[in-house]
Amino acid sequence: MANKPSESPDKAAVDELDPELVKLPRPKTRIRPIMAMAIIGICLTIGLRLSGDLRFSWLGDPTAVDGVTALGSEHENQFIELHVRPDRPQALRVVPSRSSTGLVLVPTLGTGGSLWLLLPATPWTAEDATNEVYRGRLQRLSDTNFDEALRSHVADGTVAIRPIPLDSLRGALSSGANDVLDVSGDRFTLASTTAVQIEEVATDLVRVVAVSTDPYRDETSWSLALQNAGVLPPETAPVSSNPDTWTFDVPAPQGLAEIKAKLRASKLFAAQASEIRSMRRGIWSELSLDGDDVLLSNARPGYHTVRVAVSAPPLVASGAFVLDTTEEPNTYWYVIIIVLALAAFALLFALGLYRTIRRN
Repeated sequence: MANKPSESPDKAAVDELDPELVKLPRPKTRIRPIMAMAIIGICLTIGLRLSGDLRFSWLGDPTAVDGVTALGSEHENQFIELHVRPDRPQALRVVPSRSSTGLVLVPTLGTGGSLWLLLPATPWTAEDATNEVYRGRLQRLSDTNFDEALRSHVADGTVAIRPIPLDSLRGALSSGANDVLDVSGDRFTLASTTAVQIEEVATDLVRVVAVSTDPYRDETSWSLALQNAGVLPPETAPVSSNPDTWTFDVPAPQGLAEIKAKLRASKLFAAQASEIRSMRRGIWSELSLDGDDVLLSNARPGYHTVRVAVSAPPLVASGAFVLDTTEEPNTYWYVIIIVLALAAFALLFALGLYRTIRRN
């Protein structure tokens, strides 16, 4: 049997591992100082930004606050409960998108723009609109991402109709002031060109609408019936009519109650009496006083003003608060997990940085 040829010494030397090389230690992974400091800085920055959410997540039941005037810095980032009335016509949509209706930002009445509510974009379901209680996280408006957009929106000339009590209006006109309180107690400073709207009521006239019914089926029969009741002067034509109704403006020196009493006494139940009202528009500088009556330029004889409203922008106080009703402490259950993960990363790289510095 032929012997296998032995391998050459050169080939055996190539295939064998050098024992000296096997004994060499592997190079240790080094953490570059700049990278370590950058990661530690990022972790600390994110952790600081989450610190407010972390503190909020530890809160329990909401703290009841007795009125907006009691709000202060000690209530910031707190879970509170508050009785307020939203100014619903002033609701603004916040961050709508194709997949979400977003939120609704609403000022509260009588607070001078010092408190706004951030609500889900769903219909209000409060049983009693005069006893609404809202709870949520309180923040400064300046700390939100919509502060600038809101103030810009208001500055662009957005206005709403604000009813003004006549007593407040008389006081402003008599003193020559240009600021008034609205019905909710908010104070507005008006320009001479601010739009105003007044509602007037006829002083000595009442409107009677008669409906066709048996036995009064035409204008003649109704005119005679109203004359017999002492409501309609003879030969007074209706101011408007159609085949089934006739409208008469009748003298009422004693007011609406007198005309209603005469209709009831004559059993004319198909005739309804009401005040004659009209709306007129003008500007603030056109308002004046005639005794206790508020007049708009070119005042109509025989009418007196019963309601006045001005067009004014929403109020946004400099240190306004926002009550975010979409947030509660359990909303942020995950924050503690993120903070612990960031702390672990920061500690790991801090240890590596320490060893690198010590080795050098």
